[in-house]
Amino acid sequence: MNNRIQLLIVLKYIMEKSAESEPVSNADILSYLASKNIKPCKMTLIEDLKVIKKAGYDLITIKKGKTIITISLPSILIRQKQG
Repeated sequence: MNNRIQLLIVLKYIMEKSAESEPVSNADILSYLASKNIKPCKMTLIEDLKVIKKAGYDLITIKKGKTIITISLPSILIRQKQG
């Protein structure tokens, strides 16, 4: 699979499924990708998360036995045209 598509799928998953009260782990993300017939490796996921952070998304990482990731939207939102 194209790495750019995987990156977008990871971003979409984090935005839809995580919150401060309900964070997602790297294992959750890897399981989700596997359910979409994508075979990611842990290092690819880590690189995807670095790119997402570099793009301006606020990822909060907490390490407690496993890495937990939450996300908040960047300060600039893109609005879709209506109509």
